[in-house]
Amino acid sequence: MLIAIILHIAVGILVKIKGDLQDEKMRKLLRSLSLIVFVNIGGYFIVLTLAVLWPLLGLSEIDIWFIRTYFGIILNISAASNGPILFLNSSDFNNAYAKEFGRIKDTFKKINSQS
Repeated sequence: MLIAIILHIAVGILVKIKGDLQDEKMRKLLRSLSLIVFVNIGGYFIVLTLAVLWPLLGLSEIDIWFIRTYFGIILNISAASNGPILFLNSSDFNNAYAKEFGRIKDTFKKINSQS
């Protein structure tokens, strides 16, 4: 995770230094990178904070299991947020997703017509 954070920050710095921030695509790229890093780090930070705190809270094993499950879901959502963030901020990714979803839809239509 640390390597991913460093690489995202390095790309963000390069975009800011070398890129023309007046260009809409560069601004959207920087915004996407910032959101991805913020959401991913936020998810891990929430889970790490909770992992440090739950021994201090005196919770039962069952309570800890439920809390781990709930916050595990938050962590998974934060880790899987790259796709939706890129879909919302990038017309290139938006077109690619539309193309792939069209292929998936066609595949399901073929399967349904054969059965």
